[in-house]
Amino acid sequence: MPDTNDAQSPGAAAAGGSGCVLFLIDESKALDARVAGGTKSKAQSIATALNSLLNQLTAGPVVDVAIVGYRAAGPGRDDVGPRWDGALAGREFVAPHELAGAPLTVETRVRKVPGSGGVGVSREQSVQFPVWYVPHLGDTASRAAAFEHCRKMLAEWVAGAAGGCKPPMVVSFLGDVDAQETPEAVGRAIHGLQTPGGPPFVVHAHLSTSDRVPAIVYPSSDAHLAPGPVRLLFEASSVLPDEFRSSLAQLQVNANAGARGLIYNARMVDLIRLLSLVKAYVRYEPPPAGAFVASVAGPAKQPPAPESFSTVVAEATIPVNTPIGEEPITTAPTGEVTVTGIDSALGPGSEGLAPESLTVQMPAPDAPTAQFSSAEFGAAGAGAEGLTRADAFASVASLPPTHGMEDSESPQAPPPAQEAPTPTSAESAATATGSRALVVLLLDRSAAGPSGQGGKTVWHRLQEHANEILAQLSKLASGRIDCAAIAHGTDASGRPEVASAFGGPLAGRTFVSDTDLGAGALRVEEVTEQVSNGIGGLVSVTRRKPIFVDLEPAAAAAPGPALAAVKGLLAEWRQRHAADCATVVVLHLTRGRFEADEIDRAVGQLGEAGALALNHLVLTESPHPSVAYPAEPTKIQEPALVRLWELTSPLPGGQALATRRPAVTPDSRGIVINGRFDLLLEGIQEALTSHNP
Repeated sequence: MPDTNDAQSPGAAAAGGSGCVLFLIDESKALDARVAGGTKSKAQSIATALNSLLNQLTAGPVVDVAIVGYRAAGPGRDDVGPRWDGALAGREFVAPHELAGAPLTVETRVRKVPGSGGVGVSREQSVQFPVWYVPHLGDTASRAAAFEHCRKMLAEWVAGAAGGCKPPMVVSFLGDVDAQETPEAVGRAIHGLQTPGGPPFVVHAHLSTSDRVPAIVYPSSDAHLAPGPVRLLFEASSVLPDEFRSSLAQLQVNANAGARGLIYNARMVDLIRLLSLVKAYVRYEPPPAGAFVASVAGPAKQPPAPESFSTVVAEATIPVNTPIGEEPITTAPTGEVTVTGIDSALGPGSEGLAPESLTVQMPAPDAPTAQFSSAEFGAAGAGAEGLTRADAFASVASLPPTHGMEDSESPQAPPPAQEAPTPTSAESAATATGSRALVVLLLDRSAAGPSGQGGKTVWHRLQEHANEILAQLSKLASGRIDCAAIAHGTDASGRPEVASAFGGPLAGRTFVSDTDLGAGALRVEEVTEQVSNGIGGLVSVTRRKPIFVDLEPAAAAAPGPALAAVKGLLAEWRQRHAADCATVVVLHLTRGRFEADEIDRAVGQLGEAGALALNHLVLTESPHPSVAYPAEPTKIQEPALVRLWELTSPLPGGQALATRRPAVTPDSRGIVINGRFDLLLEGIQEALTSHNP
């Protein structure tokens, strides 16, 4: 390990602040991967985040700052140490006022400003962007050695600081975390460091490379966390004080009591919000002596509580680029754009923090301009005995829920046949072009109990996915894709219930063309979300989210009646489009709780309906790792889900998608577990192209 103290003595490490923040950065090549939802690498994104935050701290309260990186310098040699350069080279801790006159360079970057009403982006602004940290990547180094280096630095800082200093804060930016790493490798020893204000605050940030994997932010219990790295990091992360949670609440993040300072598989917006904790730290006053509660408190196994999951910004077509940490931009009802000062972003007591850009008389080299766009909508068998095909179809074609589908009952006489609706102009045009596709969303309404964000059940989260897919279809408006939505569960009397999930303007319609979906939403909700502004800050953007399905959860039912109903739908659709039907995809959105023999028989019956692709989106109620489009079931941990993988068709358009989607192979199957099924429409379009080039 190199000696980076140079002329400083150990006792001189402190720069004179009442607190200190140490940023520990993994500089392994794992951070060269593109960040989820962005165009830059993880390393570049973290650097933008950090430089933006340092800029804001330049005129703030006196809090010492250190940046430590770790990478391999060669075989058996780790390069662990401070990463200040230029006029600050050789320093460990630096006071904020020293930063103002010592950036390595000042770049010209472009900030995005929202349009009228907060919708979209109206213009771009060039701003001066000072840079103190530039990442240089290498091979993987010992994480345990890096945390031990930090522990020694913090011990020296505490020894040299004045009495009454607040506990230090450590912000760890992580690359890949091995499931076999030990608690010592992720900083457990730092928690044992005693200071007058209590043990240090340790927060961990891990960025995702995939939009389809949900982010875990500020969990308060590990009951819903999959075994492996995320549980290890949960144990090594500090419990957030109330002041920190209040800071997150101002940024639209609901952190439960007992929430840990951890974001995992995170997006750039999550990282921006995490760095707001540093601003909360500079305002933080530790409890009086004797009233302090340890920052890692209580057993890890707290009573199960719903976890907070980050909003998936990728459902909109706004690429989240390389940003972080500065003041929000809001738009008045008149459309006038207002850039608020840092005080309003930080709340009371944040006086003295610098505004968004620092004026430094240095050459400003050109910097690439990040692209930014907006979208109008955010973003996104068994039990069938006793049912004839007509019964199954009638249960869906008529809007009121149908009952009486149990095995023990004789089939009911079908209602009078409904006259087929007149094809729309879009349908006629698509017929002329030669091929159509049908997408059937089969919605499993069953739920055992609350799970996920805001106490929602798995059903509510599945319903959100369904609405996202339907919104994407409505924007596509190709005139070549029809859709149907069927919900299944058990009614209050315990009988199977299968019905169309459409209501409102679409009530009574069995099939809906993607050109008709836009006018068929139950309602359109306006949701204000925060996204990156391109230079390390947040922009509040209003998104319109159409809601097509809005149903309550139900008790579980065997899948047979639902798949029998789907079989009837397919027969009807093929009869209507005998000359041009090309692709049929059934996406089953489910929690995956079926008996093996039940699902086997139900899928076998569905197979009699002709060529189709049966795909699955599974959100589990018990912890399970995210898995997307696997060609083999090696990462699927539950036998029931392995069986579901075996019954799943290949991913539609998989051969073509494999040439441009890293997560897809020619043998990928259309199943996603605890993630987003983000390739459905792209795969269908590929399949249509292959039928009608």
